[in-house]
Amino acid sequence: MSPLSRKEEYAAATRAALVAVARELFAARGFAEVSIDEIARGARVTKGALYHHFDDKLALFRAVVEAIEADIAGRVRAAAGKHTRPWDQLVAACHAYLDACMDRDVQRIVVLDAASVLGWKTWCEIDKAYGLGVSRSGSPPRSPPA
Repeated sequence: MSPLSRKEEYAAATRAALVAVARELFAARGFAEVSIDEIARGARVTKGALYHHFDDKLALFRAVVEAIEADIAGRVRAAAGKHTRPWDQLVAACHAYLDACMDRDVQRIVVLDAASVLGWKTWCEIDKAYGLGVSRSGSPPRSPPA
């Protein structure tokens, strides 16, 4: 894989900043109470830059949900990977998942808002790709799109 160009690095950094700021704001107040203007201001970019990376607030919210789901999947896999016996792996994975559910952003964004904002079908597809996908295959989930 070749190194990223300066332009690609900047684009990746901008996207990451938008997702991070949106995650914090959505976790604090929920999807409906956060504006595109706030997210852009918090990431220190223009609204045009935000719309360059995401079609709309819903697309940004989906990216946030996928980032959280990827984080949870990583935590679950890491916990399970510390054990060799399948039962111990399962128990550790369940504990890691429940611990993740105690995080404010997981509670607000994934548990409360995701299904209603994204729609049940989309939320289930994301959960299947990350949560259920990890438990069925034991392999890492795909990374969120860059």
